[in-house]
Amino acid sequence: MLDSGAYAWRRVDHAVGVTIALMSGADPRTGLRITRELTLRDGEASYDLSLRAENTADRPVSWSLWNVTQRRAGDPGDGGVWVGLDRGDLELVELVPGTGVPTAERSADTAFVPHQDVVGKLGFPTAAGWLAHGAHGSTTSQAFRVERDRTYPDGGSRVEVWMEHPLDAPLVHLDGLQPTSRIVEIEVLGPRVELAPGESMELRITTGIGEGTEPVTAVSDAGHWGSPAPAGNGSAIGFFPYVTGSLQVERTGEELTLVNAGSPVAVSVRADLRGEPLRVCSDDGMTAWAAGILAMPDHDEGADR
Repeated sequence: MLDSGAYAWRRVDHAVGVTIALMSGADPRTGLRITRELTLRDGEASYDLSLRAENTADRPVSWSLWNVTQRRAGDPGDGGVWVGLDRGDLELVELVPGTGVPTAERSADTAFVPHQDVVGKLGFPTAAGWLAHGAHGSTTSQAFRVERDRTYPDGGSRVEVWMEHPLDAPLVHLDGLQPTSRIVEIEVLGPRVELAPGESMELRITTGIGEGTEPVTAVSDAGHWGSPAPAGNGSAIGFFPYVTGSLQVERTGEELTLVNAGSPVAVSVRADLRGEPLRVCSDDGMTAWAAGILAMPDHDEGADR
């Protein structure tokens, strides 16, 4: 019922956007009712997704919320998936070997899973709270809260990446699966929670969309950071904003550049500003979004690493 059953829906209009809510029926097998709410705001290249599961059974149940986003993959060597890591610690769990499992490589605090000819799934127990997938000229990011003191399923996986590519024959050990396309699934998991009757749990994800497929080094509320910079400036890094306003140093209010949702910019990295928290302020000054920490370019050979 939860995966393929009928969902009711409602629409709620706001002053600057809209929320669409999808509501499942009460599933007797799991004991859950699932509600998915998507909130879009005018002028932003992002949306908020809330998943909520309520225990409608007359018994305690224990589950983890799990959001799967399916995207069209690129050819091998053309884009892939980036996963932010806790303290640069890359720990992997081989989950579903079809023809194998995807390979991943680490760079600083990020893991990269390139598009590759494999059918299988990889788990990331040390995911730090964001991932991004780049292919076909655009990058989609997802940011979420990690609960480090809770237990996650699948060997502790907070993020999972599934890849598949066309096969000439079915995979008998995967119930005859025979992929016909290149597909990536980027999957965000919540911790396992025991719910008493009537209790609920929630998983919140913010999804942003940016132009280009440059390597992603960080994701924030206001946009994601990539390297190299879009303009090819060796002393700058690329910022791919999801909102419109001015990019500022949070501590001093110094304006670095103007940004428009969906249009990447090159941000110069002065030595005195490295490590400074940034924000994007709206033109009317009424809204501010966290933009992350100003880091050095990956290709800045003169910087300490």
